[in-house]
Amino acid sequence: MKIVNKGRGAYFFVAVFGITLFFVMFFIAPNTVFAPWEETAQWAVSTDTPPHSISDIGKPTSPDADTLVDDIPLTEPESSRVLFVGDIMLARAVEWSIKEEGAGYPFLLWDAGLFADADAVIGNFEGTIRDAEHIEQTNVMAFDTLPEYVTPLAGAGFTHLSLANNHADDFGQATTDFMRSTITDVGITPFGDPFVSESFIARIDGGIPVSLVGFHAFNEETASIVETIRTEDAAGNFVIVYPHWGVEYNHEPSISQTAAAQIWIDAGADLIIGAHPHVVQTAEIINGVPVIYSLGNFLFDQDFSRATQIGAVADVTLSSSEILITFSPVSILHRQMFVDHELDETLRSWLGIDSLTWTIYRQKTQTP
Repeated sequence: MKIVNKGRGAYFFVAVFGITLFFVMFFIAPNTVFAPWEETAQWAVSTDTPPHSISDIGKPTSPDADTLVDDIPLTEPESSRVLFVGDIMLARAVEWSIKEEGAGYPFLLWDAGLFADADAVIGNFEGTIRDAEHIEQTNVMAFDTLPEYVTPLAGAGFTHLSLANNHADDFGQATTDFMRSTITDVGITPFGDPFVSESFIARIDGGIPVSLVGFHAFNEETASIVETIRTEDAAGNFVIVYPHWGVEYNHEPSISQTAAAQIWIDAGADLIIGAHPHVVQTAEIINGVPVIYSLGNFLFDQDFSRATQIGAVADVTLSSSEILITFSPVSILHRQMFVDHELDETLRSWLGIDSLTWTIYRQKTQTP
């Protein structure tokens, strides 16, 4: 008598049915078969926050997010952009032209886009401001101009003007005080002083906080701003020293300039950009800190030489890891300034650097 094993036959039937059902579901809805466990978990359709593991950190939190981790843009490092020009003088023959042509005359050829989007635009204001009109002759060395002639500087984009120079006190302390308040009234921040620059520090808000320290080498001692530099550096600010120094019309820095730069760098200065020689001087790096000894003239009436009619703009971008400086040559003609790239090679030669785009990697990092 033949015995049939019914249990084994049932198991065989169930197995065949299961395999058949699997393939039918795969062809009809493959995503259902192979869906990630998160999509089928109970919390995926609820408002409760799902549990997280260490492997989840940095990944999209939405279960149905299509964005891959690699597609998420990295955060750009914080930075600040500040621009520097050289000496600005609105008296003598410059004021003659302004009186004849209008207050905005010097900027008619200027490329306004160069100053756009900067956190600060900084220059050295040579002279004073007084209410009474007093147009000097060419050989007069005491400068003043009217308040309304300063307003176009703000319109052009200037945010800060240094008063740490040998002409900010041409008519005494009362005039210097009036000039400081007038510059403030037109929306520009004055900093520095003919005698006590450490009392007039300017701070610039941006991705990298900046402190501007003026210095007048002919009235102030090099050590007078050392403690100020240390204090601003300790506060986590990027410290820029803007000195009025050097020998006029000399393209090379003096021994006193290089010595002062070393002292300030030892105190914590991060960048030094100078004025007063009325011509572009060389640039160098001291202990990892860039020193630009002079940017020459930006707006002046010194027509007696081509060198005094050529200046530079330093466009400086600061980050925690580097300082990027782009130089542009400025030509002065008939009391008007304009960027003149035909002078690129001349400017590069005077600066003594390989390129007008200069990158300096920082040796220290500021932390706010």
